[in-house]
Amino acid sequence: FAINVSLFEQQADRELDIIKEALAPGGRLFVVFQPPNAAKTRQLADRTIGNLEANGFTVDRVLFKDLDPATATCIEATLPAGRSPGRSGPTGG
Repeated sequence: FAINVSLFEQQADRELDIIKEALAPGGRLFVVFQPPNAAKTRQLADRTIGNLEANGFTVDRVLFKDLDPATATCIEATLPAGRSPGRSGPTGG
């Protein structure tokens, strides 16, 4: 899991490759964040989801919880079984 790591809403291909190498097939990643500005919650969630999916993760669930000072988000993603590490997928190329 990761808490308040803004990296995941940015271009994070290299970092997500490292996480994929550490996860077992079918392993889950939980990304939890609470931006200081409530107006950015959905935007950050959408960018994080896009980066996870672009790097081979399946987003299983997105939860929002109203907290003070801003809404918190938990994104649960799975590394599908049969996926090899890296962006290139099971064939490695």
